[in-house]
Amino acid sequence: MKEWVFLLVAALAAASCSNTTSVSAPTQTATNSVPISKSVIFDAISEGNKMSSFAEFRKNGTAFYHKTGGAGGGRGFNIAVIDLNTGEQVGQVQNFDTWGSVSPSLVTAYLDSIPNKSLILIAVGDEAGINHWDTCDFYSGSSLNLIDSLRALGSTMISNYCYGYSWSMIAIKGGDKKDEQLLTIGDAKSTFSLQLP
Repeated sequence: MKEWVFLLVAALAAASCSNTTSVSAPTQTATNSVPISKSVIFDAISEGNKMSSFAEFRKNGTAFYHKTGGAGGGRGFNIAVIDLNTGEQVGQVQNFDTWGSVSPSLVTAYLDSIPNKSLILIAVGDEAGINHWDTCDFYSGSSLNLIDSLRALGSTMISNYCYGYSWSMIAIKGGDKKDEQLLTIGDAKSTFSLQLP
């Protein structure tokens, strides 16, 4: 009987050795590392004088500029310039109170001075000052020149602006318009997602 048990144990040992599989250590293969591009979302928001009247610019949902109309410092055209390579603001946001004492020709001159390949955010706060009181009729002269400059940036809606409307636009100077909104009442919000290198 001892002999039989010994043979059984020997047979089982031999069988378990033949059924084993070898496990090798995982190998690493070379992978190409692809840089992940980062996107930055910009908003230009205009609220005309029919509601709360303000202009606001946001970066990734956080306001970096907010001014109310009239005495709040945001009435007229508000313009922010953004570096396309870094997504950072270039200089200070400029406000041109074209409803008050600022000539639209100063807005045109400022737009002309911005370098090509700059991202431009524009929002009207309260009132743009380019129309006769409570009408859709534009003033002549510098107001029409400003409208031409905005069209050159890609605007297709500024020609329909009427007194107190909300209007915003995001464009790349020397490139194309990215978004534009015009509303008779409410928040005209233009949005653009900038892909950084």
